[in-house]
Amino acid sequence: KESEIINTYVSQGIAGIAISPLNSDTSPATLKDASDAGMVVAVCNTHIDSFPFAVANYSADNFTFCNQTGKAAVDFIKKQYPAGQKIRIALVQFKTQIPEQSADRVNGFLKALDEASIPYEIVSDQDAWLQDMAVAKAGDMLSANPNIDIIYAANDGGTVGTVMAVKNAGLAGKIAVFGIDGGEQQIAMLRSDDNILQAVTAQDAYGMGYQTMEMLIKYIKGEYTPTGENTNLPGTLLKRGDTAAIDAYEKLLNDTKS
Repeated sequence: KESEIINTYVSQGIAGIAISPLNSDTSPATLKDASDAGMVVAVCNTHIDSFPFAVANYSADNFTFCNQTGKAAVDFIKKQYPAGQKIRIALVQFKTQIPEQSADRVNGFLKALDEASIPYEIVSDQDAWLQDMAVAKAGDMLSANPNIDIIYAANDGGTVGTVMAVKNAGLAGKIAVFGIDGGEQQIAMLRSDDNILQAVTAQDAYGMGYQTMEMLIKYIKGEYTPTGENTNLPGTLLKRGDTAAIDAYEKLLNDTKS
């Protein structure tokens, strides 16, 4: 579908495209053909090494910003569990949809635990990137593994659906959820007194898209020279109880809508 859309734009003579590519293995070939045909390409939410013909890239380093969530989990574990206790972790990711991003996010989270010498075991690993899908898959995980301590969800829909599954199972306060992305639902869940969602790291998705399009337009107008480098925008860690950070991020979300 991505290839079809790009090829349609080329045939229509579109001057440029700002795109979050689905895959750094398969997407580059189609976008390179588009670039060779004269369409300017700017990418976001990826790594420019796979798209050396792109004039700009604004992204979040999936490994790094998910490592922030992992560090929040380390703090939580150290406060809630005796030193040396093996933590039972379940994963909700999206490796069958976008394998590289999913792997980077999971590996970033787990790396924080490894660096802190937290003993853990992965007791379940499922794919569920949509909210309803995650409610069902996480519910099944909880039924099969009632002794889970922590669930890490690697995207927006997975995070929201997993929190709902824990609540539906009557396990609020017994299983902690850590996730990714920040939206109105995550903010409400962090403020909720159910004590399920503990922390998320929010991407600056608006900033990524805005700046990618801005540089694309400037290049087409002759006002920008490509650097050939990634521009990574930092993630914003939102933790339960950090009211100031949550309030500030909510204001940012509201401002981008206006």
